[in-house]
Amino acid sequence: DFSGAARDLSKAIIADSTVAEYHFRSGEFLYKQQKFEKALKSLNTAISIDSKNPIAFYYRAACNKKMGNSVGTCDDLWQSAELKFEKADKMFKKHCK
Repeated sequence: DFSGAARDLSKAIIADSTVAEYHFRSGEFLYKQQKFEKALKSLNTAISIDSKNPIAFYYRAACNKKMGNSVGTCDDLWQSAELKFEKADKMFKKHCK
């Protein structure tokens, strides 16, 4: 139930917009819905609240890739890899070096 999930995430963010996990989950959900610009906004907010979530950087890299931003893609893959997300490290080495 995608509309229900979106509604629940919106309610959670309205209830407490300081929780990075809500913004991250919203960004992840929007990415999977191929709403890359909106996903990027949510992920930016998540990262501004909690800059230690490697998967948020990974999803932001994926959004940047879909939007044709290769510099942003590599920057975010690097950051995700620095935070010990192995999948990001492999992608960085494959696409950014």
